[in-house]
Amino acid sequence: MAHPTEGFVNGSELLLFIKDALDTYQPVAHSTSHTVDFNSETKDRITKDLSQNGKWKAKSVSGITASITCEGLCIYDSDKLSYKDILAKLKAGETVMLKFGYREDVAGDTYEEGEFIIASISQTSPAGEDTTFSATFENSGEVTTVVVTT
Repeated sequence: MAHPTEGFVNGSELLLFIKDALDTYQPVAHSTSHTVDFNSETKDRITKDLSQNGKWKAKSVSGITASITCEGLCIYDSDKLSYKDILAKLKAGETVMLKFGYREDVAGDTYEEGEFIIASISQTSPAGEDTTFSATFENSGEVTTVVVTT
């Protein structure tokens, strides 16, 4: 049965996953929030035959971009995907396959999937507080909406 289609979406149900070397998606460990942005890149068109003496612009989409930012808690050695793993991939200049969707795949649900570069990663370490990180990923190619079938 698919996740609810009415009411509010609980943010705790949505996770960011990174595909590992074994071709399986692993969630980013101890994440606290995610932001997903899709943007259209546009260009203006002004022609002589548009209304009001060519003052009104027409627009067209010249590209689409996607970026995902995740925040989380830094952890010591772990078998889970964490800050140190994302930093290593950034240093290697690797692209990563990302999936953003529900914690568990349920038939009928959808998720977003695509190849991304790691644009940035930062760590914040205030005195007496948990150390946190923030990572930003930018698409490298198409991001597709996948419907879960099983």
